[in-house]
Amino acid sequence: MKRKIGRRKRKKQKKILIISSLSLLLFLCVGYAAFSTQVIMSAKGNIKDYNAAWQLLKNVVTQGDGLYEDIYEDGRYVYKGLNPNNYITFNNEFWRIISVEKDNTLKIIKEDTLGTMKYDGTSTDNRYNSNNTYCTLSSSGANYSCNAWSAVNGTFTNGGFSGTVTEDSDLNIYLNNTYYNSLSNEAKNQIQPHNFQIDGKAENGTVNDYITNTNKYLWYGKIGLMDLSDWFKASNNSSCTISNIDWCPMSNYNREDYECSYENYLYNNLHIWSMNPNNKSVRYILLISTYGCIANGSTEVSDAVHVRPVLYLKADIKLKGTGTKQDPFTIIN
Repeated sequence: MKRKIGRRKRKKQKKILIISSLSLLLFLCVGYAAFSTQVIMSAKGNIKDYNAAWQLLKNVVTQGDGLYEDIYEDGRYVYKGLNPNNYITFNNEFWRIISVEKDNTLKIIKEDTLGTMKYDGTSTDNRYNSNNTYCTLSSSGANYSCNAWSAVNGTFTNGGFSGTVTEDSDLNIYLNNTYYNSLSNEAKNQIQPHNFQIDGKAENGTVNDYITNTNKYLWYGKIGLMDLSDWFKASNNSSCTISNIDWCPMSNYNREDYECSYENYLYNNLHIWSMNPNNKSVRYILLISTYGCIANGSTEVSDAVHVRPVLYLKADIKLKGTGTKQDPFTIIN
């Protein structure tokens, strides 16, 4: 009888041990699964922070070529120098990263130009109507060319000039229609429509005048042009100071006089349109000349000025590469 009771007791203890072991195992499995899920979810959440801006801002510098804090705009970073590692492939072409913006978008410019084009006043006569009171007839009486980049609501004011502008400039139309439509679908999906800050600037202004936004209006769109503040901020030449006046003279050009074009990856020895109207005219746009100084270009006459498109890339893109021309940044899908 005692043996039977002993056997029953041992069987009961064994059952309790098995049940306890199984319960512990189940508890550990559930706990591990929950922990793994939490780790995976946490990792996925953190990946969102590993965007292009996060990657690039790990390499901010204070000397030499590279990415610098923009001392004029809080939260913004700009590439400076003769050849910083800011090459990026976009639409299977070389572009350069101008800046990392406050909103984590990347402002980029095409390395090569699209060729030479007039800014406005082409044969389409886009602004040839009486609704454009800011855009007046040219000296030849041929069209209503003017230096307003885009149509505006209400009145457009540039310096002492004001009036209505109901149509975009011809170059704006070309870039945001014909050129935009030529891009790959993948490239189109990577573009972030953005505010472009457009400032009227004076002739013979100092670098400080060109960098300070005093008479700005915002245009929201896909593709624009370089702002002169981009040009001056890109120079890493110690002789390029806020008091420099890099205006082209009427004659006797001397390349060495224009300090801000040195140690500047944006200089390419060509006439390049900017997005800045001359604030003492309705017809002149400021450009970067082949000498590296700032000059006037007539919107309807100047047809030897090159076009380098500028656009913004979405904040959530991710990059691989080192930014050199041999190993440019590429966008990871």
